[in-house]
Amino acid sequence: MWKNKLLLIALVLLAVVAGLIALFDKPSDEEVKSVPAEKVVIPTRINEPFFSDTGAKDEPMSDDEYRVGQLINKFRNVCPVNNEFFVVDFDYKIDKFVVYIKDYSEKNRLVFQKYLEDAGYIEIPSSWFVYTNNVYR
Repeated sequence: MWKNKLLLIALVLLAVVAGLIALFDKPSDEEVKSVPAEKVVIPTRINEPFFSDTGAKDEPMSDDEYRVGQLINKFRNVCPVNNEFFVVDFDYKIDKFVVYIKDYSEKNRLVFQKYLEDAGYIEIPSSWFVYTNNVYR
């Protein structure tokens, strides 16, 4: 019987110690760290003009300029043209059409001019063409 009483007292003491530990082991409010609230800065939009002034002017193109530009673009997409009288290719480095007339003669040059007429490219200014004696590849 003494053993039962001793065991009961030990269990009660153990329960009291466990309760005290649980009571004093709770985290206090001081231990919880909080992030200090900072003032929120909202960026404001500076009202600048929608288009910046780069110095470039938008000038309307005339119908003739537009048509010539379209012809140049169309002919550029057709190149290279290679036939028995001449070779035409577009050189993007110099931004011009390079024309090699085979066996350079006035006859072959006229054949090239006739080709431009027949294909509808005759309105492209001659400043867009560079003639060379070397085979252009």
